[in-house]
Amino acid sequence: MTLADQFGQFSADVKLINEVGASGVCGYVQIMGARLVSIGRTQELALENKNKIAISVEELVMALKEKEKEVSELTSSLKTKGQQHDLEDNVRDLRSKKEKFEAQIKELETKVYDTFAQGFDRAVDQVNTCFQGQMLRS
Repeated sequence: MTLADQFGQFSADVKLINEVGASGVCGYVQIMGARLVSIGRTQELALENKNKIAISVEELVMALKEKEKEVSELTSSLKTKGQQHDLEDNVRDLRSKKEKFEAQIKELETKVYDTFAQGFDRAVDQVNTCFQGQMLRS
């Protein structure tokens, strides 16, 4: 054997190989190969599963953001509707107050006209009194 043939070989391994023969070594190598393939496939599946979990987490985060956006839009819409309802209530209140004020204005106008008419009648009576019964009324 040359130095290259002996590199990395242990005497116990060489003795075992010589004892079991070529078919024993082939079986051992097949078992080790199958185990390596199994370990490799297990790692591939674990990596795929990890990627699926990462993707699903990203999808869930995006879905959550969309739902939060919808919630905020609906909340602002409800606030707007609430404000609109409040404004409608205010408009109704203002209209009823306007009607009350218009009624009060009509009452005051009637009183002013009545008061003016009474004042005019008194003025006429005073002038009649001053001119001693001469008729000034037409």
